[in-house]
Amino acid sequence: MNGTSFKDSEVTPGVEYYYVVSAYNEDVKGTDSKEVSATIPQNLNPILNVTINEESVKVNELFTSYISLKNVSDIYAEDFTLTYNADLIEYVGFEEIEGYKVFSELKGTKGIIRFIVASQGEEYGINKETNFLKIIFKAKAIGTGTVDAIKCRVADTINEYDIDEVGCMQDSVIIKGPDDVNRSGSYTLVDLAIGGFYFGKTAAETDTVNHVADQVADGNINNDDLVYIVNQILINPNYEPNM
Repeated sequence: MNGTSFKDSEVTPGVEYYYVVSAYNEDVKGTDSKEVSATIPQNLNPILNVTINEESVKVNELFTSYISLKNVSDIYAEDFTLTYNADLIEYVGFEEIEGYKVFSELKGTKGIIRFIVASQGEEYGINKETNFLKIIFKAKAIGTGTVDAIKCRVADTINEYDIDEVGCMQDSVIIKGPDDVNRSGSYTLVDLAIGGFYFGKTAAETDTVNHVADQVADGNINNDDLVYIVNQILINPNYEPNM
């Protein structure tokens, strides 16, 4: 080589390398330098984060989960897998964030989904905490819904490495039932009567100030709402059975 500097691009972070330098003047070799070592530090505790925006949602409401990386350097591609408790939440889809494109969306067994994502240009390398994907879910049933990152591999332009289990994070959301129809705090036969009164109407045609007739949040008052109301009456410990 010519000059007084040398760049070794064939190295792996965390591995110690040893070098000896000699000077040449045409065919005459100078004295070898002392041996020196160098180690490129590994990224410190890289993290794939899952962040659910909402603390709580109601059944049939949508909520968003952002996927982000932090404690990384010059990352341009991600391959990761999420799990979610499919009995409580439903995967709806994803929205791309500017600068990052999803090239693979693989739906595995129930409650598992894998994404492969790549940056769209040099300026979109990840060097600080950065959201690179937005995922949409829908609440299905009352409980605590969890979205958990279980595997992740990332790559810069030279190397790739896995983020360990400790660095793959999760987040959760509390899923609540809707208010009872007349907002009394308890489901009774009056709620069913109000649902029957509004049957066949759209939610917009009801008295939404005083009543929550659209219990399943589909925009219409129909048998789905009445079935939901009856089921809530049957499990209400304060509603005395008529038998």
